Amino acid sequence: MRTLEIILLGTLFVRLVGYSFPSIKRSRWINLLPSLAVIITVMHLVLEKYRWQMVPAYGLTLLFFLLSIRWIKRRGRPLDKQPPGRVLIIIGFLFRLLIFTIVAALPIIMPVFRLPDLTGPYPIGTTNLYLVDNTRPETLTPNPDDHRELLVQIWYPAQVEPGARLAPLMEYTPFQFSHLSLVQTHAYQDAPVSNAQVSYPVLIFSHGHVGFIEQNLTQMEELASHGYIVCSIAHLYHTIVTFFPDGRVVPADSFLANNFLKGISPAPAIYSEHLRIWTDDTRFLMDELESLQAGEREGLFAGKLDMTRLGIFGQSFGGTTAVQVCSVDDRCQAGLSLDAGLPSGLDSPLKQPFMFMLNESATYYLNTNLRAIESAAYGVQVRGTTHFDFTDLSLYSPVLKFTKAFGPIDGNRMVKIINSYAVAFFDEYLKGEMSPLLDGPSPDYPEVTIKMQNP
Repeated sequence: MRTLEIILLGTLFVRLVGYSFPSIKRSRWINLLPSLAVIITVMHLVLEKYRWQMVPAYGLTLLFFLLSIRWIKRRGRPLDKQPPGRVLIIIGFLFRLLIFTIVAALPIIMPVFRLPDLTGPYPIGTTNLYLVDNTRPETLTPNPDDHRELLVQIWYPAQVEPGARLAPLMEYTPFQFSHLSLVQTHAYQDAPVSNAQVSYPVLIFSHGHVGFIEQNLTQMEELASHGYIVCSIAHLYHTIVTFFPDGRVVPADSFLANNFLKGISPAPAIYSEHLRIWTDDTRFLMDELESLQAGEREGLFAGKLDMTRLGIFGQSFGGTTAVQVCSVDDRCQAGLSLDAGLPSGLDSPLKQPFMFMLNESATYYLNTNLRAIESAAYGVQVRGTTHFDFTDLSLYSPVLKFTKAFGPIDGNRMVKIINSYAVAFFDEYLKGEMSPLLDGPSPDYPEVTIKMQNP
């Protein structure tokens, strides 16, 4: 939660709950709190901006202010009421506590959270890239004239100019998640690419099935701050929702989304078809990035993309896609998979270095995955994790940590672990910068076990 929101709720708590006790109720200062709450609310609306989850708090602030005006008019008049007994005091206290719980629940459950600080030396920028592959028909729409569309968000080392605007976590959201547009990122919208280096290594990320383009934003920003140009693909109809620059809103394919909500994995034939589509999406983006690098397309990145140092990574089905892309396209120089297995039918061991980060119960996948790598391979398991801990979702709400979808590990701690190992791996295999973090167990991360092969 944001600072003024916390102060406002604290003020309301003291006014609401404290008023249950006669000694506090008679204090003059407690009747000044409603005016203070109004001032805090105005400051919050100006500086932090309105969000619907705070509406009950706004309403309670107004109610208290109106009652305080009534109190001022009555001040000095004798009161004939008898002080309440102990039972009534306890009942009143519990009732007021219940009211405050209701008022505070929504902003606590759905906070405007703070993203972890970046550790790299570069300020970062972000921009969107809209692409159409005219060589591929769209198979998930009824119109035979539709072609495959891609929306890509890119993070990169930036040159920050006066007046630059920080990008929100999500600019376009459904109403119920509109507070996410208030979450401030570290990336400046459409800032020029930094001239600190001639060019930068490139990374391409794929989300999970029915995921979304920003689901691992903390990794995108952290890697960009360490000198990478990082692209996250929205695999259309396989994302939970895609917001296009022209205002179109494209939800996930209903069959896929319904099965996902029911916990049903795609049938083998559908799985293979999706893997083919995602692999083709990634390779098409690689082609387009080469065009951007050569100046054949307009954009910020002409001459800035070092396509000879290209890494692929992803979470869940996106991690499987990363393996598949590297198996069929030698432009991939290194790969990282976040809690994912291998694609079925992988014909031969991969020649590229690879890291698999897996949840604590995925030992079978760890050993199987490592055997598929001919080059240097790393298996990293993190205690206290389940599948969705390998996304940013645990930062979105404290309530999620009480579901079976997440392990007991703290969300910010997990982000730090993923970021540290991702930066270390790509630095070593795309930049040639050796990292002691890959040499074995680290005292900084006792939750992590690491298994190495041909390091």
